Amino acid sequence: MCLTLKLSLTIHKLFASGFDLAIFAQFCWLMANKGMFANSTILSSSFSCPVSPLADHLSILLLPISLIYKIIPSPTTLIAIQVLCAWLCLIGILQLIQMRLSNHIALALVTVSLSLYPVLHLQAVNDFHTESFIMVSMPWLWISVLKKRLWLFWTCLIVVLLSKETAPVVALPLGLMLLLKSEHRKFGLQACVASIVWFTISQCFLLPPLRNYKPHPAFICDYSYLGDSLSKAFIAALINPSKPMKFLLSEDALLSLLVMLLPLSFLPLVCPLAFITALLPFIQTFASSYPPMRSIGYHGLMPLTALFMLGCVEGIANIVWFTSRKDSTGKRRNISELSVSLWLLSLVTLSWILVPPYQQVLLSYKTLTRRGVEKSFERVEAIRQALSLIPTDAPVIASARLLPYLSNREFVWRFDWNNPLRGSDGKLHPEWRGEKPTDDVYIAVELEPIGVQELITQPKGTRTTQVAQELAMMKRWKQIEVLVENRYIALLRYHAFHFD
Repeated sequence: MCLTLKLSLTIHKLFASGFDLAIFAQFCWLMANKGMFANSTILSSSFSCPVSPLADHLSILLLPISLIYKIIPSPTTLIAIQVLCAWLCLIGILQLIQMRLSNHIALALVTVSLSLYPVLHLQAVNDFHTESFIMVSMPWLWISVLKKRLWLFWTCLIVVLLSKETAPVVALPLGLMLLLKSEHRKFGLQACVASIVWFTISQCFLLPPLRNYKPHPAFICDYSYLGDSLSKAFIAALINPSKPMKFLLSEDALLSLLVMLLPLSFLPLVCPLAFITALLPFIQTFASSYPPMRSIGYHGLMPLTALFMLGCVEGIANIVWFTSRKDSTGKRRNISELSVSLWLLSLVTLSWILVPPYQQVLLSYKTLTRRGVEKSFERVEAIRQALSLIPTDAPVIASARLLPYLSNREFVWRFDWNNPLRGSDGKLHPEWRGEKPTDDVYIAVELEPIGVQELITQPKGTRTTQVAQELAMMKRWKQIEVLVENRYIALLRYHAFHFD
């Protein structure tokens, strides 16, 4: 985890952090300095109306995080919190290993293997998502069920539900599984009721006014082919199931299912006949118009990571128990659990080969060495010097990779998304849309964007034609003054009033 934290901070230092880190950084800064209902310009530009950070995914856990952010106001705070979540998730997995395995050799091998599980570390790198709190809660939620600790169960369940509006879609199937096993029925009933109640309250009463009664832009991007609201999309899917089935049965979806969904066999170990309920959390992902492999990595990989590791532990423990028993009757009764366990562990091996992020993580550790960082020194210094010219409270429009370093302010927009200089056609216009700013607006455009993937495949980056054309057009505007322009970054100043 120390290496993972170092890798995450190195990526941030190289101006290669993901855009979502900027979103949550502005959320936390606004909550800490302007209040929980302050207008988030990044989010409002997508909704085309003023909305607060809570309108994003009703991530109420951002409120206590914002208190920490007020003391240490830096995106690196969120990076450290996410790495801490991954570490606590691993601690829960290790606790479960000690409960399930008595053989010291098996215990050591499983511990080392799951500690080095690449996807666990991938989640802590490059970006920030509140799904990390679902990930950290899953192993402890399962431990609380096994040990009958009601207080721990409710603590974990509350953390899961308050992390994101769609968290009940993960918690509900788990509750359904527990309902099917008599010794866990009490916990299953509570999980189901809590998930349904919170999902109803959040979707029907809290989110509509927060979003000005508009659907979330992510919903429009993913499911607009079914309808412009959750209820319409659900009805449309029932009336015309061929629409979502086109995506559910695609080749990419089947590969994604093989790699990351079937390991949810952990849940059927509670009741092998209930596998179908394990599919529920991910129907929303696979029915998205985005490629499923991309969607599952973006929306579901964190909770899947925890469930995947839980499944490994339960599967290995079940195999050890099965092979050590001498009662043939007991063996016959548990043959289904054994087959599920062997199936699960074969998928563990397959996932190491098939999932692209594994290769990215391993290559990242090799690429982001001291020598690799030194090669990026010229680029990093050029960007840092340009950004230092922007006042700390000035309105900013910036490229996605630059936004994490400029997000601690009230007014900030993404350059290639909806911002006050882009019309409804998506093209740049010299006229400012909406209320005209009283201060000059700084526009920072990265000419060689570098993310984790680019650091591996394209260390030098490329200058895109579209950005070059837009910059050339903007420099002809009367309102624009060029402050810095080099091979790495262009910094412009948009004057609030025309000048001659």
